[in-house]
Amino acid sequence: MPSNTDSVTQRADAEQGPDLTAVEQQYLTNTFQTGAPQTLILRHPAHTDHPRNTARWLALRPTIKNHYHIRTGLDRDMARLARILSGTAVGFVLAGGGAKGFAHIGVLRALQEQGIPIDVVGGTSVGGLVAASFSFDESVDTVTQHLRKAAHFNPTKDYNLLPFISLIRGRRIRQMLQNCISDFTGQPDTGIEDSWLTFFTVSSNYTQAREEIHTRGSLLKYLLATAAIPGVFPPVVEGDDLLVDGGTFNNFPADVMSRSGVGKVIGVDLNIDKPRKLNLDQIPSPAALLRDRFRPRGLKKYRLPSLISIMLNSTLLYSSARRNENIRYTDLYFNPDVSRYGMMSWASYDHIVAKGYEHASTVLQQLSPDKLAALQA
Repeated sequence: MPSNTDSVTQRADAEQGPDLTAVEQQYLTNTFQTGAPQTLILRHPAHTDHPRNTARWLALRPTIKNHYHIRTGLDRDMARLARILSGTAVGFVLAGGGAKGFAHIGVLRALQEQGIPIDVVGGTSVGGLVAASFSFDESVDTVTQHLRKAAHFNPTKDYNLLPFISLIRGRRIRQMLQNCISDFTGQPDTGIEDSWLTFFTVSSNYTQAREEIHTRGSLLKYLLATAAIPGVFPPVVEGDDLLVDGGTFNNFPADVMSRSGVGKVIGVDLNIDKPRKLNLDQIPSPAALLRDRFRPRGLKKYRLPSLISIMLNSTLLYSSARRNENIRYTDLYFNPDVSRYGMMSWASYDHIVAKGYEHASTVLQQLSPDKLAALQA
């Protein structure tokens, strides 16, 4: 029997096609099975812009547990693979929080300026979108540009006239995600498997009442699922189940990242809206609330969150209770103060990114030289 440290690694030229070789056919169809975890490393030419059709490789090799893409002659790919195989990889995990989540981009910029590598990325809701953007291994300037375009598209404008399932129809967020994926890959959807950096996102299975972790399949589908805030966006159909926003169960999935085999976990959490002090004893009537809407800001009588704010933050209540537990999985923790911005503050994109950068720069400056060096290794 294999020991706990045994593993089987296969290397293949991605341009040769996914069909099984004669050697693979012999060992995959015979009784030769070690039980050891199997890894597939796909080599691409240095000029490859984006991996494609990885799902076909994996479908023919059902015993493969992990797969990695590298470009021939690209030093950063070889360094990333070396860290992954040696168990010293760096995972970057990002929380959900609507428009607040664009602070993640500023944190990434600060990390790159300090020479801290990122090997595995994952996140929930908008954290999933930003993590997916990082997984394409583009420059932080390119990521910033493409996600600014996504924010300005404003995915929450298409309100449902007949909100039987959700307040927002969901067409704009689908179009926004398709545009964003296309900006990176040249096509409106791609497989999660087709990313340079290993990526995962989290959704909540409404039907089965459990957390779902997505590492393979349609990137568009699972980005829609991880952001499908119940009652706000329509759920995503998965067989007989409905998938909704990952923040319902796990808005800051540092625990998931810690189980992915990385050696260090860097996490970016987000402040949820601070509770308001109430100046009333009971909820006013709809007519009173409507009249209050038309009063000048300084003359408003009621300090109540909006319907969408209540729905957005309610989905995070259970995740908030898990927050302290998940923080302990991180080796480096960021929590930029973006409380002044709402979860739908799409127009404040650049200010939110700047907040993330300022916070991360301060945290990194306060690290001891030894700890910083350990993260840079």
